Amino acid sequence: MSEQRPKPEAGGPALEGHAVEQIPAKTLRSREPAVRWLTPDELADLRRDMAESSAWMRAELKRRRARRQDQ
Repeated sequence: MSEQRPKPEAGGPALEGHAVEQIPAKTLRSREPAVRWLTPDELADLRRDMAESSAWMRAELKRRRARRQDQ
């Protein structure tokens, strides 16, 4: 038999309009948080990766725009 899952609910003003699925208490270990903050190193890596991705995308869009104008 399939277990009945709770329907996603809105969770406060920051999540308004977004579906939030609650995790059943039995799946969480008592000491383990459901989410965790990124360490300063992880945050720096993420920011660097996002900056690189953004630069790549801007260059790609510029390349595509130039290609389209040449045609």
